[in-house]
Amino acid sequence: MLDRRGFGQSPAAEGEDFLRDGDDIAEVTGDGAHLVGHSYGGLGAMFAAARRPDATRSLTLLEPAAFALGQDDPAGRSLVEGVRRVWHQGVTDEEWVIAFLKAVRSDPDEFPPEFLAAALPLVPVLRRARPTWYPDLPLAERIGASRTVVEGAGHEIQFTGTPINEALLALWRTDPSSLAAPPASGPDSS
Repeated sequence: MLDRRGFGQSPAAEGEDFLRDGDDIAEVTGDGAHLVGHSYGGLGAMFAAARRPDATRSLTLLEPAAFALGQDDPAGRSLVEGVRRVWHQGVTDEEWVIAFLKAVRSDPDEFPPEFLAAALPLVPVLRRARPTWYPDLPLAERIGASRTVVEGAGHEIQFTGTPINEALLALWRTDPSSLAAPPASGPDSS
């Protein structure tokens, strides 16, 4: 498991950068890996998969901060507008955490105080992050992706336990030859 720059056991970072994260992840995939990324980390996993498709056994994005996608959906536009409003608010770090959790449709009251306290040191890193609503992201349609909905935890899907674990195991146990081939790419494809 890789700790992104500025998180866990990795050195401090001035701000998040999903392009740099993608390079870091691609560098450690070796001969092949199943990539799983949550939230902003999902962007790094997506770019790593795009850079090293030969080493990507599967790509799972859990609530990725891929705000450039889904803009044709009213719910997607609403989510992005809420996050953009919060991103640069001139409020305290504590107020920012609460506003951000609400913007991504999580209930801050469901988190223990120690979780919110642990999030505070990350707020300056997040506020200086590369915004996630501008990039030209690799699209799911280009890679023959499927979508699974796991209900019950808002943005913190990893806390659903058994449902998310079963979904991941089902993906990893899938025979790769049974998966749809990605559409052709090139000057004549759209």
